[in-house]
Amino acid sequence: MKKSTYIFIAFLLNSGYIRFGFIASIIPYDVWAVIIWLWGFIGLFRYSSKTVEKLIWQKSRIFLIVFYLGIILSLISSYINHEQNPFRVLISLRPLYYILYFFVWIKIQPKEFEIIDAIRKVVYFVILFGYLSLIFPTFLITPAYIKEFYKSDQNFTHILMFTPGLISFGLFYFYYLLYKSRFKITIEDVAVFLLLLILLFINQNRSTLIGMAIAMFYIFFTLKGKKSLRLFIALIILVFVSYNYVERIIISLFEQSQIQLTDPNYNRNAAVDYFLFKYNHGNIWQILFGNGQPSYGSYLKDIEFAWTNIGADLSDIGLLGDWFKFGIIPVISIIFILVTGLFSKKVPLYMKFIIIHILVVPTIYSFSSWTGSFMFSIYLYLIILKKYGHINNNRKLQYKTSNPKLPEQYIRTY
Repeated sequence: MKKSTYIFIAFLLNSGYIRFGFIASIIPYDVWAVIIWLWGFIGLFRYSSKTVEKLIWQKSRIFLIVFYLGIILSLISSYINHEQNPFRVLISLRPLYYILYFFVWIKIQPKEFEIIDAIRKVVYFVILFGYLSLIFPTFLITPAYIKEFYKSDQNFTHILMFTPGLISFGLFYFYYLLYKSRFKITIEDVAVFLLLLILLFINQNRSTLIGMAIAMFYIFFTLKGKKSLRLFIALIILVFVSYNYVERIIISLFEQSQIQLTDPNYNRNAAVDYFLFKYNHGNIWQILFGNGQPSYGSYLKDIEFAWTNIGADLSDIGLLGDWFKFGIIPVISIIFILVTGLFSKKVPLYMKFIIIHILVVPTIYSFSSWTGSFMFSIYLYLIILKKYGHINNNRKLQYKTSNPKLPEQYIRTY
């Protein structure tokens, strides 16, 4: 099997499609989890790039040691403060283990264009099933998901659609296409860009839309000459054609934002207030080293009580929820790598868009969710790869291309 095929399958398995609709009714979640882990082990033993692997490992091992030290300390904290059995907690940490794909990337050393190519193919699935779900939602989405959707959307301001991977893989590729437009862009790229833009807009995630808008304005106003003229014209036409619908959504989002940002009972505000300020009661150990993953007993009941009575859900606050569970050490180690990537001249602009999005809106991204854990393994690997480049005959890490700003994708065309 080609390495590119292996990478694509790994991305597809971790994109979230196997958890919904008719697939989820056939194969249980835990079975898929085992399949994903086994696929990771295949990569560890099937492919090897020993020369680069040693050097990349040297650059990333401190981060890995600190990150997993923080996780271990959270297990101890969970045992001391909540009498959680560490072995049972380790079992409940299943989604977090997908970040271990970082070891797979270190081992097999995929190039940037191979990762982009795999994400491009996954995005085709996102687009296909996203638009199909607008027509046949009951075929792709489980009844339980549909019921939960309408329960949370009592004002009917959102559209039901099947888009796992949209905010992770879809937004990643959206930023990449913006970046690519500074060099070269095809009709296919424009079509994919617009289809993604529509899905992301229908999804109505405000922080995502704001990040996209800032990135688009930056790209359009920093371009020189006729670069990305196709994309700009197509975007203007799209906005003109869909003006009435777009206007309604923008007004609705603006009104919701005004209400929710000042409402202490808004789910996200309630979650931040409860988990970061009220629950720990000033306990320094819990603040520094976390409370651990809730798995059973009174601790789990506390988390369930917060959800049922005040609407506070750990999954609503992203990295802040990770801080509550695993302490400050793993979160700081993640932020440190992201910040070094942000200020590195070798890290491309599309990655900096993603980094800024994560840092500015920490309530959206989590390294302990299924897809989030996997995506962080990609983000961290790409940052390290781009910072330290590629191996040459002198065993020193440097760029193969004379222009480090040019995407590696142009070394090899699709």
